[in-house]
Amino acid sequence: MRSPGRVNEMSTTWRQVPILLFEVAWKLMWLGVIALPWWGNKLDAATREQVGAVLWAVIIVAVIPWRHVFAHYVIAAGEPSRRSQ
Repeated sequence: MRSPGRVNEMSTTWRQVPILLFEVAWKLMWLGVIALPWWGNKLDAATREQVGAVLWAVIIVAVIPWRHVFAHYVIAAGEPSRRSQ
């Protein structure tokens, strides 16, 4: 049987998925808008260092529970924002 603390930890973990998705999205946008147009010899040392840090988003993509994302954020029916009267 699971301990109550373990269930609470899993609940907190699932709530962090949108934050992970946001982080991956902005990092991919940064790479596409800033780094790719300047790729090659035009990148200065500071930008190259930032590209290295942003590329760690690949690890985040690998650990996101994609089944949960699709089930809860892509194909699930949303709740209406206001009720019909």
